[in-house]
Amino acid sequence: RARDAAIGHRAAAWRGGMDGYADSIEGMLYLLPWIGTGQAEQWVDEQTGILLAHQQPDGFVGRTYLDGNYVRTALLYSLFRTGGARLDPWEPGVRLGAVRGPEGLHLAVSSARAWSGRVIFDTPRHREHLRLPFDYPRLNSWTEWFPVERERNYMAVVADSEQIMPGSALVEGLPLELTAGDTVHLEIRHAG
Repeated sequence: RARDAAIGHRAAAWRGGMDGYADSIEGMLYLLPWIGTGQAEQWVDEQTGILLAHQQPDGFVGRTYLDGNYVRTALLYSLFRTGGARLDPWEPGVRLGAVRGPEGLHLAVSSARAWSGRVIFDTPRHREHLRLPFDYPRLNSWTEWFPVERERNYMAVVADSEQIMPGSALVEGLPLELTAGDTVHLEIRHAG
């Protein structure tokens, strides 16, 4: 019910400023893996657009400790939209986006100029770092969108090439090269 109530509020004056937007977006991001819907994801996208517009040209938001809340929410949103994957090395102009589907994780990587690096996938941090038996929504957590199990095998589809890879290799990073203006599509799914 809380999710549906929040979705009904679009461009609400959450406590009158950036911090209210950050808190409401974070709350929904914590819930999305368990009770998410297309509507809830659209709501997060819309509200995050409003939140990000609070940033000033110099990079600050309000020049207070609440700027940290803004940054945290922006990072949480980024992980949501990359499926927890990241690029190494990161460079301006290289873009990564992902969508979770029933088969696995679909990613797109594009670059304005030539880029060579790795796509590194997230792990089940709740177990590896916190020693928790399962992940659950909790305040101040970093959601695991597509955690790769090191000991499982995955089918990696890059362009039209399929390859079964151990999860440990995906955690170390899937090598990728892009030419200037190139976009590469990847799919990672469980292999048996």
